[in-house]
Amino acid sequence: RDTTPDVEGTATPGASVTVIIDGQDVGTVTADPMGRWTFTPTMPLAEGPHDVRARQSVNGSTSGDSASNRFVVDTRGPPTTLAVTPADSTEGTTVTASGVTEPNARVTVYVGMTPVGTVNADANGLWQQPLPSASIPPGEYDVSADATDAAGNTGPRSQVVRVIVRQADSQWGGGGFGGLGGCASVPGPALVMLALVLRRRRAAR
Repeated sequence: RDTTPDVEGTATPGASVTVIIDGQDVGTVTADPMGRWTFTPTMPLAEGPHDVRARQSVNGSTSGDSASNRFVVDTRGPPTTLAVTPADSTEGTTVTASGVTEPNARVTVYVGMTPVGTVNADANGLWQQPLPSASIPPGEYDVSADATDAAGNTGPRSQVVRVIVRQADSQWGGGGFGGLGGCASVPGPALVMLALVLRRRRAAR
C-alpha cells in the first residue's frame, strides 16, 4: 500500500550499497557498523509488480547483484459490480446480492448505510451473499457493496440497486378483495349454500 516502500538488507559494515529497482539504479546508501542498511525510494513507484536487488562497493571493489525480491505496489481498492435478485418481492422471499470483483477480495453488502453481510469472492472474482430477512422487512431499500483486497485497500462503493419488499397477502387474498369491505372474509361457497337453504324454506311454505 506504499508507493515508496523501504528496502532493507545487510552488507559489509561501511559498504556503499546501490539499490536497483526494475533494472535501474535508484540510489545509494551506506551500511551501518552492523552491516544493516535501509533505503527509501525518492520517486513514487507505479502500481503493479516490481523487482528489487542490490550491490555493494567496498574499497573500490564492487560485488555482483544480490538475489532479487519481487513485490507489488497496490494502493487502489478493487471495484465490484452488484445485482440483487429478486429486486421486487414479497416478505419472506430470499433476496440475494451478487457480483464480480477482484479474485479473493472481501465483499461487504450494505442495506442503506448499514453493513448486513460479508463474503469472500472466489478465485474468479465471483461472489454471492443472501440478505438477512430481518434487514429487509416490507419497504424500499438501497442496496450497495464494496470490496477490500488482500493489501487492505477498499474500493469504491458499487452502483446502488433499489429493492422493493412488499407485504405478503392476507389469508383471503389481501389487496385482491380490498374493495369488498367486510365481505372479503366470507368465502364464496358459504354464500351459495346460504342461498340454497333460503330457497328450500320458501318452497316448503
